[in-house]
Amino acid sequence: MQESFEPSVTQSNVLPLDAGDGADRRQYRRYPILESGLIYTADGCIDCQVVDLSASGVRVRPVGKLKEQQGTCRFLLGRLGAFEAEVCWEGKDSIGIRFGDEPETVAQRYSDLLPPDCLAAA
Repeated sequence: MQESFEPSVTQSNVLPLDAGDGADRRQYRRYPILESGLIYTADGCIDCQVVDLSASGVRVRPVGKLKEQQGTCRFLLGRLGAFEAEVCWEGKDSIGIRFGDEPETVAQRYSDLLPPDCLAAA
């Protein structure tokens, strides 16, 4: 586990994605972001690059391979704390993670990254 994990956290590099990229299939709008994260599973921990963030989950590019492709995990985004989550899908180079907490809780915790209207429908 990395003890010095401190990604920069600002809202200035967060913009809404265009609807043509699949955002219309999501309940909440996704926002592209480039931050480091950690995924904790029963098999250990892997680093990841957060590609986009919403009030309901994240899409990440893992540095390593998850042994267990889907299931319960904990997701950590910097000093903002960890969430119970679920790996929902795994693509060629990215993983979809759904937060276990209510979107309002996620939006509050990640308010430095998500804009105030992040709970509006996508």
